[in-house]
This record gives sequence, structure tokens and C-alpha cells, in this order.
Amino acid sequence: MTPADLSLSVLRAVRRAVDEGALGPGVEVPERVVVERPRAGGCGDWATNAALRLARDARMSPRAVAEVLSAALEKEPGVGRVDVTGPGFLSITVAGSAAAGVVAEVGERGVRYGWGDGLRGQRVELVHRGEVRARVHAEAVRALLVAQGAEVRLREDREAAVVVRAAHYDPAPLGADAMRWALLRAGAGDRVLEGAPLLVQAEGNGLFLV
Repeated sequence: MTPADLSLSVLRAVRRAVDEGALGPGVEVPERVVVERPRAGGCGDWATNAALRLARDARMSPRAVAEVLSAALEKEPGVGRVDVTGPGFLSITVAGSAAAGVVAEVGERGVRYGWGDGLRGQRVELVHRGEVRARVHAEAVRALLVAQGAEVRLREDREAAVVVRAAHYDPAPLGADAMRWALLRAGAGDRVLEGAPLLVQAEGNGLFLV
């Protein structure tokens, strides 16, 4: 079960709770929900703030909404356990069989895992400022779009509207993999990761773990 799969599971749980009247008549099913890794003090594999977002329309406390969604979500395939934490977060533990299913699918599809045709027939032009980090970001976005069937053209323009914070050193000596990791791992507006720690084979090095 991927985060995208789990997001759909949460949406189905919300829809079930709404259809059953457990959340009141004023609640609408959102178009999407976000699942992310639990924050410090959390538990499980993934977490979502869906209950906090729905609480106002439901005229219920976030924890009460979370309890309703927890019961509905535990009926979803691939969900092993759901805990309500903090003010109303849902902490979700994925069933072992669901995790194994993802591994099997990745092994079966190989480098084509994650590809689709949702953007087939669409043409996209990505404009970047030419600096190494801006170019690598544009190439990464192009790869994502191409994987979904789009036709993508890259174009350099020093006056491009999308601004990526420039690298403060030349990352090329790191090698292709470490260079891309350094340029992409931090947010586009954040400082580029320092290069030397990425070349150390240690548990604290995210690139090494990957």
C-alpha cells in the first residue's frame, strides 16, 4: 500500500462515515487528503489530519471525528491498525501483507513502477533559469510528467518566473547520484545539502540508506 493508496482509503472511510450520517449533514467529502509520516511522538506508519479538517463542518471535536473515521478506516483492506493521537490525528499502521504487496509489485514492474497514462496527449513546457539546481529540478519534474504520458519540453530563460534557490557550491564532483540528492532533497527555497556528508556510508546519510 502506497501513500496514494492510503489516501484513497481515507477518502473512502470519510465517504462511508458521511453516507451513514455519522458526521452530520454539513460535511462534504474533500477532493483529497494528505497522508504523511508521523511527527515526533506519533505512532504507526502514516498519519493524516483529515479529522481536524472535518471537525468544524461536522460540529464535533476533532477527536470525536477521528474516532468515527478510525472505525471506518479499520475496515479498509491493507489497514492493520488505526490510533487516534494528539488533538485528532489518525495514525495508521499498514498491514504486513499490504507492504509486501508493494514490494512484489515494484519487483514485477521494475523501472516502470509508478508509470501511467493520466497525462497522455498533453504537452508541457517547463522553463528554468539555467542554474544547475534549477535545471535539475526541471529535469525531475519532466521525468514525473513523462512517466504519466505527457510530452515535455525544457527551455532555459534567465527571466523565468519560477525561482529555485541557487546552489552555493559546485556539486558536480559529488557524482551524478549524490549531486541530484543534494540538489533535490531540500526544498526548492532551502539551502542545498552539503556534499561531504553524502559521501559517507553511514546510517545517518539518507542517500546511503536509499
